[in-house]
Parts: sequence; structure tokens; C-alpha cells
Amino acid sequence: MITAAGPYAIVIGFTVAAGLCWLAIAERAQRLARTILPRSAAFATGAVENVRAASVWKNMQTARRTKKFMPQLESALRMIAGSLRVGLSLPQSLVVVAEELDDPAKTEFTRVVGRTNFGVSILDALDEMAERMPSSELSMTVRAIRVQSQTGGDLAELLEAVGDTIKARRTLARKVAALTAEGRMSAYVILALPIGVGIFLTISQPHMGHSLMFTLIGRLALATVAVLETLAWVVIAQMLKVQL
Repeated sequence: MITAAGPYAIVIGFTVAAGLCWLAIAERAQRLARTILPRSAAFATGAVENVRAASVWKNMQTARRTKKFMPQLESALRMIAGSLRVGLSLPQSLVVVAEELDDPAKTEFTRVVGRTNFGVSILDALDEMAERMPSSELSMTVRAIRVQSQTGGDLAELLEAVGDTIKARRTLARKVAALTAEGRMSAYVILALPIGVGIFLTISQPHMGHSLMFTLIGRLALATVAVLETLAWVVIAQMLKVQL
């Protein structure tokens, strides 16, 4: 004989069914998480590494471009000063520089002229160029032009003075590089000596090389050498570093 279920039995039945469904869903979700999370973590790690590598590459390219641009800056300033003396305006003088010099100065000054054609002030366009080409010499030049625009004076004479200052700084930098060349070479020899001795011992005495690579004491010795080499490089670099 079948009787109708009471309200408590219905509630209990729904509760049990919901619990079973929850257990099944939780198990599937756990399996899915075990499959997806490692892949997601690997994807996120790869994305971060790619962004970091792109940033490093961009910084390297910027440094390389700036290094190539700096020797052209003195010539550009003298060319601008000459153009101003014959009656051209500053934007027109920048056009002359863009036409006469090679890359990267040609591209950078062309971008400055292009920005002024879109309504950007020439001072702001020069500031943007200084941001693209991070250099104390270019920053000094842009600040001098901005100050001259506010105080007045002979811009051509100012640019020639800045060009003379840049020339003197570069001459001093070359003298410093020549005077510290012996110290740098000594540093390279000192840093390469332990590595060379280690390679020689590994080739001539294989058992010693095996002991260095595959024993605890040998690995501790290699780690100690690596730390000392790094410290030596940092100390020597600071000793040879000269702020101009």
C-alpha cells in the first residue's frame, strides 16, 4: 500500500539529493581545477616572463639608440645655432637638422617637427624627445631652451655654449675611459682567472673536476667562488665608476 510522503520526508529527500548533487559537482570541479590551474599558472608565468623580456629588450634598444644619438647632438646644436643666425625660426632650424643628419637624429627631430604641426608646443615636443632619449646632455639642452624662452636672450649663442659644454664633457669622458682602461683590463683578468683555473683543472685532472661538480664540498666551493666573483665585480665597477 503506497501512502503519500509527509512534508518532513520530502524535505529530507530534497536535502539528500542536493547533497549528492553537490558532491558530484565538487568532485568534477576539483578535477577541472587540477587540470586548469596548473595550465593557467604556467600561462600567467609565461606571460609575465614575456612582458619582462619585452621590457628588457626595449630598454636595450633605447640605450643603443641613445648611445648613437649623443654624438650627433653637438652637430645638431651647432646646425640649429647657424640656422637661427641666418634668420630661420627654431622650428625651421629643426627641419634643417632633420634633413641634414642621419638616423636616429633625423627620425627624432622629424618627430618633433611633426608634433608641432599637430599643435603641440615645440618645448613640449622637445621634452618628449628627451623622454625617448634619456640623457643628461639632452635634458640639459631642453631645459636651457625652455629657460631661454621664458627669460629671453640670444638662443643661437646659448646653443653654441651648450654645444661647447657637451664637447668638453665628451672629451673628458674619453680621457677618463683611457685612464681607467688599465684598471678595467686588470679587473677582467682577475675575474677570468678563477674560471680559467677551474676549466684547466677539470680538463687536466678529471677526478678533481668530478669532485667539484658532484660532491657537497665541491659545490659549496663553487658557490663561494661565484659569490666572491660577484662581489669583486661590484667593488671593481664602483671603483672605476666616474660621475661626469
